[in-house]
Amino acid sequence: QVYQVPKGIGVILLVVSAVLSRGGVAHTRGDMDLQDTSLIVEHGYCAQELVNLLMVGMATSNVFDGVQVLSDVAGGSKDEATMKGIPYRGEIGFLTYYEHFDYFTVGAHLKDPRNPVWVICSESHYSVLFAKSRE
Repeated sequence: QVYQVPKGIGVILLVVSAVLSRGGVAHTRGDMDLQDTSLIVEHGYCAQELVNLLMVGMATSNVFDGVQVLSDVAGGSKDEATMKGIPYRGEIGFLTYYEHFDYFTVGAHLKDPRNPVWVICSESHYSVLFAKSRE
């Protein structure tokens, strides 16, 4: 019943449960590109890390497949930044309106999930799309 109270703590309990299922705060932060990233961002919106934690069980910061390493080869610097994406095919998928504008790329692990269920991100809200079968 605590999940259904309009001003209850259901969402907080869901997030705490997801973080603890991942292995705790330190392990969850270790999934992220930037360790000080919050799971809830401006206007109370979910960060991509929270969406990924709930969808695939890891709080990675991106939706591309695997890991990408950025380096400044042309500038002569040896600095590198590692960006973490989705490491494996998820049970459910993710699609977004933002990919059309080349803001980021959703990888095949989320575009082709094991089950025909997708979380759809469209500007400031999420929807769920599903099919009865994969055909």
